[in-house]
Amino acid sequence: MLPRSALPLPLREIPDPPTRLYCAGHPDALDTPAVAVVGSRRCTRQGRDIAFALARDLAARGLTIVSGLAYGIDAAAHRGALASARAPTVAVLGSGLDRIYPQSHERLAAEIVDHGGALVSEYEPATGPRKHHFPARNRIVSGLCLGVVIVEASERSGSLITARLALEQGRDVMAVPSLVSSPLAAGCHRLIRQGAALVESAEHVLEALGLEFKPVASSPTEVAEDDIVLKQVEATVTPLDAIVAATGLAIEEVLERLAELEIDGLVATHGGGYIRCG
Repeated sequence: MLPRSALPLPLREIPDPPTRLYCAGHPDALDTPAVAVVGSRRCTRQGRDIAFALARDLAARGLTIVSGLAYGIDAAAHRGALASARAPTVAVLGSGLDRIYPQSHERLAAEIVDHGGALVSEYEPATGPRKHHFPARNRIVSGLCLGVVIVEASERSGSLITARLALEQGRDVMAVPSLVSSPLAAGCHRLIRQGAALVESAEHVLEALGLEFKPVASSPTEVAEDDIVLKQVEATVTPLDAIVAATGLAIEEVLERLAELEIDGLVATHGGGYIRCG
């Protein structure tokens, strides 16, 4: 447990700072330059891909990625940072550390810790998720960061709470534009009209934060041979339900991981299922 006196200085100075944080993993990850990448749980595939790429490219330039471990944009951001393997990622929970929520993200939480990141919560370890915990934890998400990037948000999205808190804390707020016809564009477009920086890439984010953009040499994404989802995809068409049944994971988590593997060129959709590439 980290008492208030041991919290990173930027977090101690926000309005209503946490009295303490429970931490699993590497507390030093909280003291690194960070950017939050957050957005809708029920995101589009395009939004998930954008969040993954933004987080991966920002982490490749040494920025820690902070998010909330939720379905959708949050999970894609954590996984993008893990794909970079050059900076840690931090998950701020709306439950205790012994009650990972959603439960299907327990493996993702373990990967975050294994790769030098941290899980943090202001709630007692055995505390279950409560509806009011999530808006409250958003002040910690933004408080740990130099700025917040919103990727897909409806007019009532909880991510807009994070944006408001970030502004109150003096943090930069950035938003990714979407198709006007998408209901998940409304929140981001409203933020942009109100003065949030419009960003479409890691270069834009660094520019908005006043940081230097340095291109990095590209390298193939390393994927562990024991990747539970990748192992189930054959060279012939493998149906989604077969992958879900073999892994024992929630379908949402399998779809998220398959999307990331497809971005990396390791699997491809074909004939109503997936095939392994290479």
